[in-house]
Amino acid sequence: MTSRIRRAILAASLVVSGCSFMTDAATRLAYDIVRNAHTLKSSADTDRTFVHHPSSSPSGCSGTYQVTFDSGGGLSISCDKSYPEVSYSTTYHRNAVTVPAQLSIRKNAGEPLNVTLHKQGDTIVLTRIF
Repeated sequence: MTSRIRRAILAASLVVSGCSFMTDAATRLAYDIVRNAHTLKSSADTDRTFVHHPSSSPSGCSGTYQVTFDSGGGLSISCDKSYPEVSYSTTYHRNAVTVPAQLSIRKNAGEPLNVTLHKQGDTIVLTRIF
């Protein structure tokens, strides 16, 4: 196999894998939310709680962090005690869920985040983070 073919296969496999190693903390959480929202939507269940395990690398928080969903649905993750101040944000999760009220929580370094989704008809609502 030539090196050109090997490079093409490697590039294709990275695209198919979702390139999660190239995302930031907020985008990785949003991907988990969307994936779990699709699972809930196609099930007979009305609620689903899942655990998101944060990664400090790449583009994540190595210390205490705060997760905030604003009332408009935006998601931000702020890293505490980082200099310069670091935060990540996205609205990708809004493709699959609504966020009716602001939700915010502070977590210790590496501590997982629990997320609860609720099905209301055809709508998936993010109801709780803990």
